[in-house]
Amino acid sequence: MSPMNAFDPQAEDSTTTIGRNLRSRPLARKKLSEMVEEELEQMIRRREFGEGEQLPSERELMAFFNVGRPSVREALAALKRKGLVQINNGERARVSRPSADTIIGELSGMAKDFLSHPGGIAHFEQLRLFFESSLVRYAAEHATDEQIDLLAKALEINSQ
Repeated sequence: MSPMNAFDPQAEDSTTTIGRNLRSRPLARKKLSEMVEEELEQMIRRREFGEGEQLPSERELMAFFNVGRPSVREALAALKRKGLVQINNGERARVSRPSADTIIGELSGMAKDFLSHPGGIAHFEQLRLFFESSLVRYAAEHATDEQIDLLAKALEINSQ
């Protein structure tokens, strides 16, 4: 088959490889709500909406992203699970800072995902080592004497 026919859907023998070893595979399609969520999350992280500030109304978000209400609501619900917005009935979503509980919940979900796949335990151990070493480094650089005493007590209790 000539290179010109490689993308021709009418070609009799559609190739399944490109280049040397790249095999074709379908691209994962994202839901509209996921795309809206990602864009809003980036806007929040770029501080286009400050902490405590209200996001535009659902109707405004629908018009801005050219999507329906379900996509906007799913996106806002996902941002709420991440701790990036607070949603109260009858009010617009408000930008918030994720709490430690929210972050731990997200990490727990990631841990479950890692552990559900072959080789996941090894990946999880690497991830855990990364986080623990980062936490130790941060504590060494920023902890007060009182916090170091609390850590020492916690380690003592943990080793019993």
